[in-house]
Formats: sequence, C-alpha cells, structure tokens
Amino acid sequence: MGGIETGASTMRLVVLAAIDPAARDTVAGGWLLGDDSVAVLQYNHVLLDDAARVTRRLIGTSGIIYLDELDEGDCACCRVREDLIGTLQHLVDQGNWERAVLSLPVGAPVGSLAAQLDTAIADGSLTGVVLSSVVVAVDRPGVADDLFGDDLLDERGLAMSSHDRRAVGEALGELIDYADLVIGTGEAADPGDAVLRQLAGSRYRPEWTMVEVAALFGARHDVAAAGRRIDPLHVTLADHAQHESAAWSLDLHVAAPVHPGRLLERLEDLALGRFRSRGYLWLPNRPDTPCAWDGGGGQLSIGSLPGWQERAPSCRLIITGVEPGERERVRATFADVLCTPEEIATSRWSEDDLAPWLGPVPQRAKTDQAD
Repeated sequence: MGGIETGASTMRLVVLAAIDPAARDTVAGGWLLGDDSVAVLQYNHVLLDDAARVTRRLIGTSGIIYLDELDEGDCACCRVREDLIGTLQHLVDQGNWERAVLSLPVGAPVGSLAAQLDTAIADGSLTGVVLSSVVVAVDRPGVADDLFGDDLLDERGLAMSSHDRRAVGEALGELIDYADLVIGTGEAADPGDAVLRQLAGSRYRPEWTMVEVAALFGARHDVAAAGRRIDPLHVTLADHAQHESAAWSLDLHVAAPVHPGRLLERLEDLALGRFRSRGYLWLPNRPDTPCAWDGGGGQLSIGSLPGWQERAPSCRLIITGVEPGERERVRATFADVLCTPEEIATSRWSEDDLAPWLGPVPQRAKTDQAD
C-alpha cells in the first residue's frame, strides 16, 4: 500500500466492527494479505455463567503472534476498554507495525470505544497512534434479516453481558450509522445491497480495493461527525438514497407535534415491521423535550433528549424498509398521529401515559397547558 506517510514511531489504526464474525474476519484477513506492516489486534468474547470471558490475539501475515485470555468480568466491552489503551501502547512501543486493525468483539458497540481512543490520544495517555477510520463489515446476503428480524444478540451468543438485551438489528443499525465506511462481504444480494445503499449511501462499498484500504489508513476519524450520525436530532436521509424495487426510505419531517394519545394507540403500527426507524418527535405537553425514537429488529427505544439545540420543535423520522406495502401504511400512520390544527389550537394535555419511557411531564408544561 502506497501513499501513506508515517513516522517510525506512529501507528495508524483502523477500528473494525461487525455483528457477523465471518464478515469481520473476512475483511481483516483480506487486509493482512501480503503486507507485513499490518497487524490485527482481535478481541473475542463468550458469556459463561454470567461471566464475560475475553480473549486477545495479535495476528500478522504469518498467523497468530500471541493469544491471551483477559481476567473475567461482568461485561465484555468493559474488559476490552480496560485493556485496550495499554495493549495499543505496547504495540506502538515495539515499533513493528505501521498500521493496525483493531477488530472488536462481534456485537460490540463502536461509538463509545472510538471516543475513548480519541480522548486517550488527545490527552497523551496513548501516544504514537492516529485513529484513522472506523469500518463496519456486513454480510450482504443476511443483512436485511439481521436489521429487520427479531433476533436478540444473546440468542446468537453475542451479548456483551447478561444484561445486554439489544436486538441484532438495533446493534447493527447503530454500527452502520456510526461507521466511516460500511464494507459488504459475500455474494451480491438484494434486498441486502439495496438496504445498505439506503442506510449508508456513499459510505457503503459492496466490495473494496487495496487503494480504498490505503485511504482508510491515511484518513483521520472525526468522532464529532460520527457522533452526529447517531444523534437522533441529526437524522438525515443518506446521500443517494432513493426508492428502489428491493428497498425504500421515507423522510417524514413536519413542523407539527404528535398527539400523545394517538401516538400510544398506534405505537406498534409505527414502530414494528420489516423496517428501521430513527429520529425524534415533538409532544405538545413536553415542548422543551424532544422524544428520541429508534426502532428496528422488533424493538422500539424511546427516551427524552436534553433539548432542541437551538432548532424549532418538529417531528422527523427516517424509515427504511423492504416490504412494499409497509411504505404507505407507515406514512399514513405517521400522518394519523400528528395533531390537527384544531387540536393544536384548542386541546390541553397536562398528562400522558408515556411517563414510563419519558419521565413525568415537566411542571412548567403542566402550568402552561392550564393557563
């Protein structure tokens, strides 16, 4: 790989994440071929009797250089974070590697770990490392079922702890949103390729070249930009996303609140199906508190966000799916839960039944509604 400037004491790092072990290992293995300057630091995990057992291995072009088992803990991600900085510093100090791939445990979230690396590099607790890119590997034939099915990570043996109840679709969706590049493995397949074009746009590569690999190592990961991609208040339709026969996307954005009662009544219609939905809602009795919305894999997560970040209140959901009939059904359901102009002018909602997810209605909102 040419075109990368690196000092003798600098190691460029690409973080690789996945929810499919074969996809992760295919991409990492391909990057190793014929390049002695690259090493793969791979973490794997298994949960046994509620204890997370994590192994760490270093792999070079000639095979496994070493294999260690970390001390057991309650959480696989926690064990990786505790070990990672010291292990990377040791690799840098050895001076054997110009480039490294950090291959995360399958199913591990990547955003918090990338932020940890960025902070460690900035404050000097990790020296000689450039965080170049975050890459997610996906299985093209299986990605639609992974995103839209109802499997849980623990049903596949991928949960990070005994308390990890994330759906496979939720975990994979967040990885795709955060990544600088999404790389497909396996044979070309719709609806998988179409779904990935809808979700990742120009960040998706159904195949990769060594030139692109060189560019990944030569880049610098922007933690703030990646964080905005997973922030509900910054949802946008992916660039180049368009209606296709195998997949579709909707950008539902209106400057009107949702009716709390109808939202609760139609929650399943708006959240459950062979589609993924992300964004935020505006509730008229919670005017200062956007409601975060993240649905997929048979699960819906809603919660309160700190505020509108100097933007006018509105509702926006980005929805991507594969079943043709669901597109217009979801659009109609969204329209049905919006407040009508008459309701906005005359209705008063001092309470709602969303407190289990959003907390109690703020006292100021109750007072305003009563005036």
